[in-house]
Amino acid sequence: MPKDFEYLSKECHNYNENNQLDHLDKIYDKSKLNFSQQTAFTEHDNESKNSFIAVKSVGKIELIAYKNIYLLHASSNYIEIHLEDRSILHRESLSSLESKLANKQFLRVHRSYVVNLNKIKHINSELGRYNLIYLTNGKEVKLSKAYRNTLFNALGIDI
Repeated sequence: MPKDFEYLSKECHNYNENNQLDHLDKIYDKSKLNFSQQTAFTEHDNESKNSFIAVKSVGKIELIAYKNIYLLHASSNYIEIHLEDRSILHRESLSSLESKLANKQFLRVHRSYVVNLNKIKHINSELGRYNLIYLTNGKEVKLSKAYRNTLFNALGIDI
């Protein structure tokens, strides 16, 4: 905004006395337009940053919407990002990516797994231990005892 006022003050010194009001109105309208465009770009950038992850692959950068991610699986120095029909390797730590996904319906359910809560089909129990999560794409994920209560609380399950 300071640049717009700086521009306005310079233009005010250069005005022609015969059409000073018209000139000032044009400058004011131009400043308003610039400010609204900057605001719109900033809002779009924030939405974009909050809706996808950029994954570097060989020769390309792929943008993957968070809503399409079913599962994150830690695999050595990489994360396997599981989508409905394929997996993509991404070089980042699971805890780092988990912190980025904190407000996006993702939850750690095992030291090696983070799942999208919207993609859970059901949780299976063997001998009273709920230890397997089935996702809507058919994948099975281990549910560790350490994360079980956190998952149940997030899903609103009382056991």
